[in-house]
Amino acid sequence: MATSDVVEIVLHQQFTGAAASPPLDTIACQLQRDDRLTLYHDGACPLCRREIALYRRRDGARNLRFVDVADPASEMASGLDRTAAGARFHVRLPDGRLVSGAAGFVVVWRQLRGWRWLARCADLPGMMSLLEAGYRASLVVRPPLARIVARFTSR
Repeated sequence: MATSDVVEIVLHQQFTGAAASPPLDTIACQLQRDDRLTLYHDGACPLCRREIALYRRRDGARNLRFVDVADPASEMASGLDRTAAGARFHVRLPDGRLVSGAAGFVVVWRQLRGWRWLARCADLPGMMSLLEAGYRASLVVRPPLARIVARFTSR
């Protein structure tokens, strides 16, 4: 199954109430019983590194495992190649499901103190669609933004 298919399934379940898998808001409860979430991030991207650094400093980060997909030595999840993981934010859930884009961020935000309010906003009707559209738009501007961030952080 392609990563985009997984995202579409998760978004479909979010909006239709399909019960094929637990809703995203139950993931936080599951973490008490299961392994941590695994975040696949692009460590070569200065913008991504800064965001991951923010996450690492928050209460709840112990529930997260960070994998830098730019590091050739990092272990990739089954069904996720390095190119896809570098192009789009991915999170492996404790039950093995893979989510990406806005759905991945929301799952992460639910774990982090100071970010949970944003995850609750994602529960509002239509918000996940808006978040995903915003995320897809951000992918277009990510390369120039990353260059700007790199310029300012290298000084």
